[in-house]
Amino acid sequence: MKKTLVALAALTAVSAFAQVTLSGNFDVAVSKVGFNDPLETTTLQQRRGVTVGSYGTASTSLIAMKAEEDLGGGLKSTAYVEIDPRGTISDGGAFAFHSSYVGLSGGFGAIKFGRMDSASVIANGQQSPLGTGVGSGYGVLQSTVIAGTRYNRSIKWESNVYGGVSGSVMYTPGVNGDGVTITSYAGMPLQRSVTEVGLAYTNGPLAASLINVATGAGNGATTAGTVGPIMYTTSALSPSTNTTILTGQYTMGNSSFHFGYNKGQTMGLTSAVTTTGLYDVVAVAAGLDTSGRRLGYKYVMGDVDLIAQTGQQKIATTTAGTAFTTRKVSGLRAVKNISKNTAVYVGYEGYNTGTTLASTAAGIDGGRYTVTSFGIKKAF
Repeated sequence: MKKTLVALAALTAVSAFAQVTLSGNFDVAVSKVGFNDPLETTTLQQRRGVTVGSYGTASTSLIAMKAEEDLGGGLKSTAYVEIDPRGTISDGGAFAFHSSYVGLSGGFGAIKFGRMDSASVIANGQQSPLGTGVGSGYGVLQSTVIAGTRYNRSIKWESNVYGGVSGSVMYTPGVNGDGVTITSYAGMPLQRSVTEVGLAYTNGPLAASLINVATGAGNGATTAGTVGPIMYTTSALSPSTNTTILTGQYTMGNSSFHFGYNKGQTMGLTSAVTTTGLYDVVAVAAGLDTSGRRLGYKYVMGDVDLIAQTGQQKIATTTAGTAFTTRKVSGLRAVKNISKNTAVYVGYEGYNTGTTLASTAAGIDGGRYTVTSFGIKKAF
């Protein structure tokens, strides 16, 4: 009892100086995953007809804590952290997956230090009425190909809005030591540098964004000395990349129309091959020519949302860009909004990797996959 009173007193003392808010979202789905590559293997990830929970969700589950303090003169300080209830603190998942930053805001806009949402994932809401959930293809078409969702150890400036126009600049200096092969752009402890510049416009029925994402080259050792000081001979195994993304949304009555386009080079995965989820995704090296497009439509019918979307990403298989594979994703979702914060939904996703299992390394998926899910989401 005494410890409880001390904790409440401490919380009251903090609240006297800063306003603390707690919010969150829980989304759980039961999904049926089908693999229809004729050469599928018998591994667990590639087994036909897998039924699972907490996969194929429509939104991200998180618990968010925000502390704001009015410093006077229009200046405000903010501390923000998102906890992923799917992870644990011991494995780094709970605090590493989502946003975590401190910042100052005022007449100059806002400046943030930490791990913030990138302009590209924010703009994804314009090109994707399905967000980043089931049917959107966000992971296989964007976040593991052309742009990251968040970057570790970043600094970001966001302007105030003037006549519907706003801008942002995010810079991640990275740690790119000679003699160490670095392909990741958001990993720990080593990563390549990232610079992202965004311009957004929102006025009436139209919303649009133009974003440029540039990454620095990653070094790798070809030879290394054995006496100190160690001298390395390095080569840029992961070349610098530059990609431009254009997104837009137009709302007309109960309908909204969504589009997206990107062109540039692949960033490269945060790891050699993605191995999470029910199926693996073939690795994408950095510096490959790539282009993609998205089209989406949403219709609001009372408390029911009907959403359809299609997208594709064309990726070169060599740096010269002489051969390409095309990933394609189509998605459907129907959402029944029971209240402002509670909804049930059914979703469908069809994903074509553009490759077959026979053309990939053993244990790496190819071919086509489908996900059909039913879920419930509750926000607070």
